[in-house]
Parts: sequence; C-alpha cells; structure tokens
Amino acid sequence: MEYKEDLKINIEELEIEWLRQPGLYHQYAEKLAHAQRVMVKAHENVKIVTAELVEKAGKGGETLLGIKPTGANVESWYRQHEDHKEAKNELIDAQFEVNVLQGAVDAFVQRKKALEKLVDLWIGNYYASPKEPRSLDDIAFSMSEKGLDKCADEHVKKLNTKKLNNKKINKESSKNGKSKKEK
Repeated sequence: MEYKEDLKINIEELEIEWLRQPGLYHQYAEKLAHAQRVMVKAHENVKIVTAELVEKAGKGGETLLGIKPTGANVESWYRQHEDHKEAKNELIDAQFEVNVLQGAVDAFVQRKKALEKLVDLWIGNYYASPKEPRSLDDIAFSMSEKGLDKCADEHVKKLNTKKLNNKKINKESSKNGKSKKEK
C-alpha cells in the first residue's frame, strides 16, 4: 500500500504536514470503511454458500455424500467443496485488507501525535541553531540501519551524558562560587 510514503513527515514543512494530515487520515479511513463493507459481504457470501451446500447435501442424501448424511458428514463435505473454499478465501483476503487498512488508520493517529510533538519541540526552540552540528538525515539513516530501539537507546545515552556533564559543570562553578552567568 502507498500509505507508508504518506506517513512520512517533512519536519522542514510542519505547516504543510499539518494541512495534509486531516485529508490523509480521511482518505485511509474511507478506504477502511470500503474494505469493511467488502468483508461483511464476503462473510455473508460464506453463509449463503454454506447454506446452499448444506441444502444440496440434505437433498442428495447418500448419493451425494456416499454415506448417511449426518451433521458432521455434511459439514465435512461442504467445507471441502470448492465453492465454500473460494468463499472462505475471499473472506480471508477481505479480512486481511481490513487489518492492513486499520493499521494504516492507526498509524495516521500516531502521525498526528508525532506532528503535535514536533510542533512542541519547534516551539521550545529544539530546532534552533544547534550547538553541535547534526543532520536529521544521518539520524534517520542511523535509525534504519541500526533499528529504532538501538538508535533510541544511543540517543538517550548521549542526552544523559550531556546532562551529567552539565551537572558537573554546574557543581564545579557553584564550588568556585561563580555561576555560569558570571563566567
């Protein structure tokens, strides 16, 4: 599905991403609704095919099944019938499509939350002139190469190291009786 490309966020154009978000969400929610309708119809078709085959087995009796038509024998016969298998496969395919689209719709909810957090970071000057040069492309590449969990762990370690270094500097300056502003 093309939704993976639609999920990407360009942090350099947050305002455009915010304008796109409702339309993208609606687009995939509508696709999900259509897929759910197809799934319900496929489910009903399985019921109809099953009923027709059970009726046929009941009318055909011993000639159709080759044995006495008991409930278990009839069920075994219709479940092996090509019409029933085909109807079940259509239902399975429809359920798969619903599951994929539900995942996409859920991902767009997460995208909205990510946009909210990115805006919060922007408001807090997180993206303002970094003290250390950094490239978001490098971070994204690193995330795809190492895996999200490992990359996140490394980033947290870096942040913790910076915080620890800042605390040491603050302690040293307070021992010397000078604040950062006085230096």
